Amino acid sequence: MSRNKNEKKKFASRKFKMGSFQTITMVIVLAVVVLVNVVIARMNWSKDMNSDYLYSLSSDTISYVKGLKDDITIYYLVEDGHEAQTSSYTKTINVENIIKLYDGLGTVKVEKKNPVLYPNFAKKYTSESVQDNDMIVVNNKNGKSQYLSFQSDMIEMTYDTSSGSMEQVPKSLKLESAVTSAIQKVTLKNTKKVYVGGGHSMQSLNDDFTELLSKNGLEKEDFDLTKNTKVPDDCSLLILYSPAADITENEYKYLSTYLKNGGKAIFLLNYTVDTPYYNKLLKDYGINVQSGYVLDPDNYFASYGSSAYMLLTPQVSKDSDLTSDLSTKDVLSWYSKGMTADKKVRSTLTVQSVLTTSDKSYARKISDKEDTQDLEKKDSDQAGPFSVAMTAEDKYAENTKGEGHATKIFAIGSVAFMDVPNSSYGSTTSIIGTQMAEQYNNRAILVNALKWLVGDGGDEIKVLNIPDRSLLEETVQLNSGDITFWTALLVVVLPLALLLCGFLIWNRRRKK
Repeated sequence: MSRNKNEKKKFASRKFKMGSFQTITMVIVLAVVVLVNVVIARMNWSKDMNSDYLYSLSSDTISYVKGLKDDITIYYLVEDGHEAQTSSYTKTINVENIIKLYDGLGTVKVEKKNPVLYPNFAKKYTSESVQDNDMIVVNNKNGKSQYLSFQSDMIEMTYDTSSGSMEQVPKSLKLESAVTSAIQKVTLKNTKKVYVGGGHSMQSLNDDFTELLSKNGLEKEDFDLTKNTKVPDDCSLLILYSPAADITENEYKYLSTYLKNGGKAIFLLNYTVDTPYYNKLLKDYGINVQSGYVLDPDNYFASYGSSAYMLLTPQVSKDSDLTSDLSTKDVLSWYSKGMTADKKVRSTLTVQSVLTTSDKSYARKISDKEDTQDLEKKDSDQAGPFSVAMTAEDKYAENTKGEGHATKIFAIGSVAFMDVPNSSYGSTTSIIGTQMAEQYNNRAILVNALKWLVGDGGDEIKVLNIPDRSLLEETVQLNSGDITFWTALLVVVLPLALLLCGFLIWNRRRKK
């Protein structure tokens, strides 16, 4: 009897009750964790924890693909077990997990094909020798297809010098922009052509801007102003990039005819020369180009010191269609000509400022070479403020030819709006690549300009701005002071604090 009483006391003891409670709690928590994991697995739900959302699609892709009407199939070509790509110093890429994000989005489906099991499948669409993780995008309605090479179209390489050798490693992933661009190209009924002006020592178009055009279904062609007498009839957009010499009167006449008939154009100015006929094309649409270059003691790139008044960071107009959705990042408009709008314009014409300098800005003629180092305002300088980017829209042609035929002009005063000079002579850095777009708004303005210029009139082209994802491993740089602090905290202070807490708890229990 006494033994049974002792057994009952054990089960009724506080220690047993606490132990039982802890055990039941652990069982319940474990069951909940298992249940949650089963539910999440069934729902195929996941959370992208990468800082640049490597395993997520951009809002541009999602909204565009959801609006498609044609059935699209993305054939993902890979041998089983080769879906992940790895490289030294870079993130591991699970390509299958990314391309699966398109599956079921709108009318798109993704189908995996093993090139070992189906060696002749890709030959129906391309003569290229396919590799693992290549893709073929097919429009099942019109039969159009686009072949995408993983190594050539979806990866940007760079050189790693950390080991003392020039080893090529993946720098960024362009998978989403490549795939979405391919989808757009196979669904377009007509390709729009962008002509880039040549002659008069015009600059060549920035590589990142060329890629932006291509990925949005816009076909670029060179157009030498000096060898032609008219703008081609199939021109959807004309780009004239900072001529170092003025155009001729005859060139002015046929360019003016193109604009009057509802043409679309981007003009970039060159502060080093005066170009009366080139400027007259803008004057015809209410934009006056000032001589020389603009200096602004209030809005400049301060990182270069107080002598960088020409390196403008202008104010963004809130009223322009090109800036309505911009973030608070700076826009760089270095070495800019100033522009002003006519006070009185015809009823069909609307002129707007996109980027503006401060009231303290002033324009200096390039002929005043002795004043290039003296940045204080002179009596001969013209007082601001000025616009360094403007738009003009004339609906006269639209009234006669119908919607989409309005004349549209985007004028940029800066010769360095896409590429800024480096400290080393003769080299430049693109500021409109997707990586630099994280720091400056120049790319966003150009994307909005393309939407405004070629995406109107109910056309099927949608100008998309899809970021690349960095593949370089992110590292934390600590100075010597930080290293000393964290070493002392983690190696000395924290262990001693834990020992002290343990001693106090042990001593308290011992006295009970």
